[in-house]
Amino acid sequence: MQVRKCELAIGTKENIVAGGTIILECGPNYLVVVDVPYDSSAPLPIPIPGQTTTVGAAIGYQVLWPTDLVIIRTPILASKKAKKQKVNEVEVKSKGEKPQDMKIFETLVGLMLSTSRTHPINFLDDVFSESFKTFMMKEDMEMIISSKEVSSNCILYYIWHLHRKLIDAKQAERYVFVNPALVSKAGMGEGSKENRSRVIADRLKNTKHAEYMLIPYNPDFHWVLVALEMKKMIAYYLDPMACQPCDDLKDIGNMTPTNNSKYIIKRILRLSI
Repeated sequence: MQVRKCELAIGTKENIVAGGTIILECGPNYLVVVDVPYDSSAPLPIPIPGQTTTVGAAIGYQVLWPTDLVIIRTPILASKKAKKQKVNEVEVKSKGEKPQDMKIFETLVGLMLSTSRTHPINFLDDVFSESFKTFMMKEDMEMIISSKEVSSNCILYYIWHLHRKLIDAKQAERYVFVNPALVSKAGMGEGSKENRSRVIADRLKNTKHAEYMLIPYNPDFHWVLVALEMKKMIAYYLDPMACQPCDDLKDIGNMTPTNNSKYIIKRILRLSI
């Protein structure tokens, strides 16, 4: 584990109001712990509604702080605890205790959704060939934190983020994605197998220059991935549990109305894992 000590400012970098510790980077903000207040009455730049709004009251709290107002004065140092640990030592946690990174994630979610139970996400038509809006709900995050399930909304948001990274790397035209919420047996889905099959067929029909098509699919509380290498007509069925494709996915392949699409889907289902 690494520790980055910092100083926290308000308004300008010269107006330092506290000393703290950086936990992780969260986009335009850092998640920090307020260690020492220099000006206890100074307002937090991002207050915690209903809990604390001043630096003095935030001692020991994890709060969001704008990155441009966080001054890192010391180099990255290994924590004393990490130095004492042996290389091969395995930390045994008590039953039911959450890992430290999950605790940090839980705190971050609480801060982001402190004023609302939903976070809107706008999808342009460059991701799934259609534009729509969905919402990341607090319940979606709670399922991840409790290790219960990864919802379709979480997979959608991950694909949205991945697509943005591909755009930055100028690789977006090589990949196309199928909306998992419209093809999966579990979750929202389009209902009938015919409609879900049509979603895949339409995506294949409208795909011209992509090298790969990625189809996340949830048969029942478990995510798998169907990956098509379009130019070589090679298909992969990826399942971390090493199971065979379920009957529902096979039925969708058999119903795909476009001959070329049907050939590709059937080819997937004949492959070994």
